[in-house]
Amino acid sequence: MVVQKLTAKTVLIIAISVIFFFGILLYTLARAQPYLSGPHIQVIRPRNGETINDAVVFVEGYVERVDTLTLNDRPIYRDSAGYFKEALPIPYGYSIIELTASDRFGRTITQLRKLVRTHEKNNDKNEETAG
Repeated sequence: MVVQKLTAKTVLIIAISVIFFFGILLYTLARAQPYLSGPHIQVIRPRNGETINDAVVFVEGYVERVDTLTLNDRPIYRDSAGYFKEALPIPYGYSIIELTASDRFGRTITQLRKLVRTHEKNNDKNEETAG
């Protein structure tokens, strides 16, 4: 068996090759991380469990890595930064808002917001003064 001595030049070449390989690997993982993470939804409003008095609520937030975005099974649009704001009529009583986002790989995430709409304050005052 022939044992070859490692020269300083050989060690340097091996070390540079290993560092280069791990550098490429780390760069690839960093660039692929958003694709590996899947879609993300951040809802600014309404808050979950919120009680509202208005007939219309604005659903507002940001999405990342999203191909399609739906609000109660209806497509909604977002700008290039991922911001969306959509008006949604809310009936009296208990309502559930469903936001669903899918990425180009078919991965889906859903967020629910539960709301309660009470009678409007202005209508209650008008009914009291009219009676």
